[in-house]
Amino acid sequence: MKKIYLLIILIFSFISLFAQTQVFSLSNEKPVFPNQYVAIEVDSLSIESGYNRVLEWVNVTYNNPNEVIKSQLENKYVRIEGIVSNFYPYDILNTMFASLKYKIEFKFKQNKVKFEVIETEYYVSASQYTSGGWVGLELLNEKMFKKNGKPKKSYAKKANKVMGYFNDLVMSLDSYLNKPIEETENDKDDW
Repeated sequence: MKKIYLLIILIFSFISLFAQTQVFSLSNEKPVFPNQYVAIEVDSLSIESGYNRVLEWVNVTYNNPNEVIKSQLENKYVRIEGIVSNFYPYDILNTMFASLKYKIEFKFKQNKVKFEVIETEYYVSASQYTSGGWVGLELLNEKMFKKNGKPKKSYAKKANKVMGYFNDLVMSLDSYLNKPIEETENDKDDW
């Protein structure tokens, strides 16, 4: 059984070496999440275009972009804060879901956009056992496995759900950077 897990890990590691878009993951090389980043590369993307396209992407992706954008410095960085409701399973049985709050920072270089998840938190409601509030969420590679080397299915499921959400955002931004919304003929019409 250990050989099968080792083989699966080796295959995914090999595949990830040759993947065009990087992804968030937990491994020996990346033992902690958040504080990971993905560099999205786009040919012939200027720093100014990268900055403008990220702002456009935020406007297209989020319902209230003015509330999501927390800080920006033209052509240097954009920092956003988003919330996903009823997303993170925080109990042992994965039956209770909390809202997930996150901060992402985008930085720009010629032909590159850095997408960095800098903070994640989940909300715990107040009860007789806790005062409630936002609790920092840190996923650790070392918690993915039991002492005997077998994976912790519940923890892995939570970690994969969280990182999958951010990987989807990376893929969405990557697609947008490569093909932004262009003005259509209908947008030019006077009406």
